[in-house]
This record gives sequence, structure tokens and C-alpha cells, in this order.
Amino acid sequence: MLFSKQSDWNKQNQINQLQEEHKSLVDDLQMLQEEMQNSVEEKNQLSEMDEDLLEQQEMINDLLEELMDDELRELLEQLEDLMKEQNENKIQENLDKLNMSSEEMKNQLDRSLEMLKRMQVNEKIDDIEEELKKLAEEQDELRETTENKKEVSDADKRRQEEINKSFEDLKKDLEQLDSLNQELDRPMDMDLEQSKEKSEEVKEELQDSKDQLEKNKGEKAGESQKSASEKMKEMAESLDQMQQQSNQEQQQEDINMLRDILESLVALSFDQEDVMGRFNRISASDPAYRKYGRRQRKIVDDTKSVSDSLLALAARQPKIAQFVDKELGSIRANHELVVEDIDERRLDDRAAHQQYVMTSYNNLALMLNESLEQMQQQMKSMMPGSGSCDKPGGSGAPKSGEGSKPGDMKEMLKQQLEQMKKGMNPGGKEPGEQPGMGKGQGGGMGLGNKEIAKMAAQQSAMRKKLEEMRQQMNKEGKGAGNKLSPLIQELEEQERDLVNKRLGNNLVQRQQRILTRLLESEKALMERGLDEKRESKDGKNVDGGNQIRFEEYNKEKLRQIELLRSVDPAYKKYYKDRANEYFNRVL
Repeated sequence: MLFSKQSDWNKQNQINQLQEEHKSLVDDLQMLQEEMQNSVEEKNQLSEMDEDLLEQQEMINDLLEELMDDELRELLEQLEDLMKEQNENKIQENLDKLNMSSEEMKNQLDRSLEMLKRMQVNEKIDDIEEELKKLAEEQDELRETTENKKEVSDADKRRQEEINKSFEDLKKDLEQLDSLNQELDRPMDMDLEQSKEKSEEVKEELQDSKDQLEKNKGEKAGESQKSASEKMKEMAESLDQMQQQSNQEQQQEDINMLRDILESLVALSFDQEDVMGRFNRISASDPAYRKYGRRQRKIVDDTKSVSDSLLALAARQPKIAQFVDKELGSIRANHELVVEDIDERRLDDRAAHQQYVMTSYNNLALMLNESLEQMQQQMKSMMPGSGSCDKPGGSGAPKSGEGSKPGDMKEMLKQQLEQMKKGMNPGGKEPGEQPGMGKGQGGGMGLGNKEIAKMAAQQSAMRKKLEEMRQQMNKEGKGAGNKLSPLIQELEEQERDLVNKRLGNNLVQRQQRILTRLLESEKALMERGLDEKRESKDGKNVDGGNQIRFEEYNKEKLRQIELLRSVDPAYKKYYKDRANEYFNRVL
């Protein structure tokens, strides 16, 4: 009886604590909304917001709307009712839900606050740049008015004083920018000291301009005015460059971090699958049961560090935040259940919960792979024509739709064939390219890792499109699309060889065969209206029941396999070997 009362007291205390946390979170959210609204109104009064800032504002609004729901409040009310009914099982279930909801809410609130702060920093930079350009223009106009005058009017002297005062205010804005930037969890890498030093030089020139105008020396004042104007323009340009460079560097950091997380997720997925398979082959009384239980707990522990990295990445890339929260929540809940299932020898439940964990791993990996491609495309757009070594030759996954038409596929294959032939020649390697595999390791082809990765991605895009074409053609029921199967199989083998860097003569010969097969198939594809230049006919809806679900399952499995196939050819050998083992089992 005493134990029961103590347990009730603990639960009531936990509920009270969660209620206080909920109230605190709601208060923080309301403050955040007010702060954001004030920032937006102030910005709108001054000028139109640019597209990036508008997008950030919309994302913050979406996050706040999602957070300011009644879910937590309803759960708290349900808990209080259950406490009165003494329903122990339901109480614990709702407490678990409430803890998870509260944690997700805190994560999203932290991200929203960080997004708002970062938006304010970027806004402040843009405002300072605009004000510098505006003051420089006003200074030029005043110089043109006064430099040839023997007698400077009082109105012109007042204009110079106003410019000087405006610049003093702008110097304070620079100090505020520095302070705002330092408040960020990850401050932008900007050398604001350089801007402050330049601002002191501008201040001296402006003061000299004012002094010379007071002495009616318009020509002498003109020299200082011109110098002040040029230095203000230089400050604006410097701030803009620092902002862009900082954003690029942070984007590259996120890309590197994402790659590391993706690698860890793939490894965890394989480990989880292996442990699940080993459990399925033994009974609960088997001596190995405890050993595999320890391996499962290690997976749980390893996942926690990956989860921390994922949450950190989500804070930097808010577009993936909700998806990450959802899947991590599922992993966390199912891992807790898996450990309980193992302890209690619940074999069927254990297998089901392990499968749920694997699904979440794979969902996260697929999403991260897509995000990686998008971020790489953004990096390329941030560096137009820069020739940066980060992305030489614009390597990476093909754009949506690239290589999807028969004619495009043919041209792409021709280009790849030329590259392969060129890479086979001892002198065919371009200066600055990374060396490929040496002799005895793929025939000594001189292709760089990034070129190979690009080829593999293009082959993958072509194969997917041809698989879609085959499926469309087979809808007629005559199996016409099966004629594409040999071509698809050749592409699949080519893709696998590229990923594994088997770069010998066989690769070139197979590429020639693929090109020949594509040329043979092109006419049939065109006639059937499967070229994207022509309209496709809508297919009839057919209720396939279990068959449709089976096809959807296979599509999802293929997507997951596709992700693992698309790893960089320089992927660590351990993980590449694990990936190949997986392919051999499922294909």
C-alpha cells in the first residue's frame, strides 16, 4: 500500500513537472512569435525582404504553427483523468508519449530560436550593406555639388553633417551585428574587425570633408568625400563577400557532416539486420542469445551518438528537422521495446520492433541522400563559374530529368565512353585529376573518384528511367517492355563496377554494348510515345490488391538498394564490402 502511494506521488510529481515545462515552452513560443513579428514589421517598413529571408520567415512560421498545437495540453488533461481512475498502464503510456512530445517540442523551439537569430544576422548584414551604398551615393552627389564652389551653402554643410551622423549610427549597427553573430550557436565566420578598421578610416575622411566645407574649401573637401565614398563601397562589398563565403563554408561543413552520418546509418542498418537475422536463427534458450542481446544494446548505444549528430544537423538544416524528429522518435521508442523484448524473451515482438528500427534507419538514409544531392546542387549555384576544387567539372548527381530522354541517354553514354577510352590511355589523364586504380586494380584507368561517382549517378538515372519505360510498356499486357531488360541489366552491372572501381577493358566494352542496345531500342521507344517530348496517355486504374502492395514493397526496397549503390567510389572498404554482401542477398 505504501509502495502504491509512493508510486502515485511520483507519477503526480512527474505530471506537475511536465505541466510546468509545457507552460514554459508555450511562453517561450509566444515571446518568439512577438520577436519575429516585430522583426518582420520593422524590415517591411524599411524595404522589401529578399527571397531567402522570406523563405526563412515562412519556415519559422510553419514550425511555430506546428508547435502551438493542443496535443500536449490534451495529453496532460488525459493524464490527470487517468490518475483519478488509477489506470496504471494508461498512465505510463501517456507519460511516455508526453515525454517524447515535450522533447520534440523543445528541439523544434531551439531550432526556431536559432533560425530567428540567424535570420536577424543576415538581415542586419543586408541592411548595413544597403545603408553603406546609399551613404556612398549621397556623398558622391554632395561632392559633385560642392567641389567646384568657392562658397559652400549652409544647406550643403548640413547635408555633410547628416551623412557623418548616419555613418556614426551605422558604426553602432556594426557593433550590434558582431554581438548578434556571437549569440549564434555556430557564428558566421566574418572578420568584422577589418570592417571596423575601415569604418575608422571612413570616419576620418568624413570629418575632414566636414572641416574643409566649413572653411569653404570645396575642392579640398571633394578629395576626402571621394575617398570616403569609395571606402564605404569597399566596406559594402567586403561584407557581402564575407557573408557569401561564410555561408558556403557552413554549407560545406554540413555536407561533410551529412556524409559522415549517412555512412554511420548505413553501418547501423547492416548491424541491425545482422543481429535480427542471428536472433531469428536461434531459440530463446540458446547460449548465444545473451551475446546477441549485448550486440543489440551496443547498437542502441551507437545510435545515440548518431542521433545527437542528426539533431545538430537538423538545427543547421531546418528543412529536414521534422522528418529527423519523427524517425528518431520511432527509433528511440522501438529500441526501448527491443531491449525489453529481448529481456522478456518475446521473440515475435522483438523481430517486429527490430524491423521498425531498420525501416527508420533506411528512411533517414534515403532522406539524407536526397538532401546531400540538393545541398551539392546549392553549393554549385553558390559558386557560379568559380571552378572550385570542391566540385571540379560540376560532378555530382544528375539534375532531375537529365539523361531521361533516349537522345539524351545516347549522348551521355557517348561522352562517358570517350572519357573511359581517354582514361585508358597513359597520357589521357587531365592535369589535376585524381589518380584512379593502379595496375592490377581495374586496368589502370586514369579517372578521378569524382568523375567515377558522376558516371555511376548518371548510369543510375538512366537505368531508373528505362525501368519506368519497361513498366509502362508492360501495362499493355504483351510483355513488350521486357525487351529492355538486357539493357537495364547491362546498366546495372556497369553501375556496380563503377561503384566498386573495377575500371578495366570490360567497362569500356560493356559501355559500347549499352550504347548499341540503346540505339536499337530508341526507335521502339519513340514509336510508343515514351519519349518525354510527346504526350503520354493516362493508364487505367486497376485494383491489384496484394499485388500492388507487393510492388510498392519492392519499389521501396529498390530505393533503399539504390541509396547504398550510390555511395562514393572512395567509400571505406569495410562499408563497401558490407553493401556488396547486402546486394548479393537481395538481388
